Amino acid sequence: NISNFLKAARTTIGVPEYDLFETVDLFEAKDMALVVRGIHSVGSTVQDRIPSFPGPHLGVTKSKKNERVWTEEERRRNANEHGGMTKLAAGSHGVMQRGA
Repeated sequence: NISNFLKAARTTIGVPEYDLFETVDLFEAKDMALVVRGIHSVGSTVQDRIPSFPGPHLGVTKSKKNERVWTEEERRRNANEHGGMTKLAAGSHGVMQRGA
């Protein structure tokens, strides 16, 4: 049964080989942490590749691309608010000035 689970995880679900455990890890309880990580990887892959799966979810949800498109007006407004610096650089710049 363990071998069938691993084969289905690889071929049907598409879990990467490096995320799975080997039969001996579970059957002989050699590396149970690896087994748990593998099961979580199966859950994450199911969420990613089979979004219609209605059952309970296990494992982390993989992030999706979130591309942002800014208009020229938004870019100009942002540049004016921070003197042409990014918000991160503006924050560091403000700290440097306070310490002087």
